[in-house]
Amino acid sequence: MVEAMITGFPAVPAPEFVDPLPGYSHVGEQCIAASYRIPDELKRRVNGAVRYAGDTGRIPGVESQTDLVRVAAHSYVAQLEQEFNNGQPFPDPGANNHRGRGADHPGQWVKVGVRLPLSLHRRIMGAARFVDDTGSVPGVTSANRLIAAALDTKLTELERDHNHGKPFHDPRRHLPKGRLPAR
Repeated sequence: MVEAMITGFPAVPAPEFVDPLPGYSHVGEQCIAASYRIPDELKRRVNGAVRYAGDTGRIPGVESQTDLVRVAAHSYVAQLEQEFNNGQPFPDPGANNHRGRGADHPGQWVKVGVRLPLSLHRRIMGAARFVDDTGSVPGVTSANRLIAAALDTKLTELERDHNHGKPFHDPRRHLPKGRLPAR
């Protein structure tokens, strides 16, 4: 009989992740790089919300810009799927994606780069194609505008719940790379 070595610390089992994070179809799903253009003022609100989340830890599941985009896009696309497609994902447009309409929007738009689950990216593209083809969501005519609408909706909710309805503000222009530690 072999005696176990006693270290003074109890054995801690590895965590079992059974529920994927919002936007993932399953735990361990492959992610892809994606980029979208959003209004500059919206980007500033995103930065402020990410700083707030990192500084306070009061926004569950949001530690980075990617997390905020993922959570906002998942919620917005799921709402569109429920309203217009009986809760089912819109067909993936595949390689026949529409390209953005170019500079058909007023003001300065800036690029945000994120890594999203492949299934969420496909759902975003399918939803963007659907709302563009049908005109069912006024003003949403591309994936860029869908992401902007999703972020605006999520930020408005977070600002109401955490900042007395005022836009989050971050005096610094850019977020540092990587995750921000909660303090």
